Amino acid sequence: MAESQKSPALAWLALIAAVALLVAAAYGAALILGRSLNPPAAAGTADLTIAPLSLAPPAGLLLIAAFLVGMSCFRVFQALQAPTEPAAAEPKPAAEETPPPPTEAGTLSLLNILQREGRLIDFLRESVASYSDEQVGAAVRAIHADCRRALDEHVDIEPVLADAEGDRVVIEAGFDPSAVRLSGNLSGDPPYRGVLQHHGWRITNTRVPERPPSQDARILAPAEVEIT
Repeated sequence: MAESQKSPALAWLALIAAVALLVAAAYGAALILGRSLNPPAAAGTADLTIAPLSLAPPAGLLLIAAFLVGMSCFRVFQALQAPTEPAAAEPKPAAEETPPPPTEAGTLSLLNILQREGRLIDFLRESVASYSDEQVGAAVRAIHADCRRALDEHVDIEPVLADAEGDRVVIEAGFDPSAVRLSGNLSGDPPYRGVLQHHGWRITNTRVPERPPSQDARILAPAEVEIT
């Protein structure tokens, strides 16, 4: 606040000083020119003679210098009075896009889709101990096809490690423990060398639609009642 009040005051002082210098220079030049153009008459001489204008060039230069100083101070005054624009923020480097973590609502919506399309919850909650392997296999084939189609439609999934299962891999230092789980004879410091047992899965994109607020997100499948 004090700086914003000080700048206009300094600008006004500079402008007043420039005007005073300009007036003084003009007054001094007028005196010099007046004496040069009207010298005192010699004794006993009635006619006036004009003396050489030897002092006119310095007076003119003084006027030009005062004018330039005044213009410079006026421009400084204008610059100080102009509102300062905030410096533009430097653009931040674009960060690597990472998929947002799944929320509870998104997880429940995905379970709702798998139940609606493939009856996955019904199958997982069903006791299959009393069924033969042929009966379970026939049921699983249909459920597998429906659930895979629903999953491919709403979720993009890729392996965590691109190597094939059974290949030898090297795990470098700084690996993400949530993405790579180590087992076996683990000792020493990385890098670790071992055999890939499972390549893992990572979600890269989701297209799960949001359910209307009027619906209870925890209802994975509504109860079905046939009215008679």
